[in-house]
Amino acid sequence: MNEKTMFAERLQKALVAAGYAPRPSVLEREFNLRYWGKPITFQAVRRWLRGDSIPAQDKLQVLAEWLRIEPH
Repeated sequence: MNEKTMFAERLQKALVAAGYAPRPSVLEREFNLRYWGKPITFQAVRRWLRGDSIPAQDKLQVLAEWLRIEPH
């Protein structure tokens, strides 16, 4: 299992633990409400959830604060 796949699993578990469905539409909406930069796309969050990519550091920080998890 690679780092991207492990990130995707942790992200899905964190979403469920925080009371959210681990779906791209939910992640896109909730993330963009909290992120100060350019809004992320549905395709980007889908790649995060599928384990195709890992967000940049600034986005990881937003995810960590929102979901109350460690940023690494």
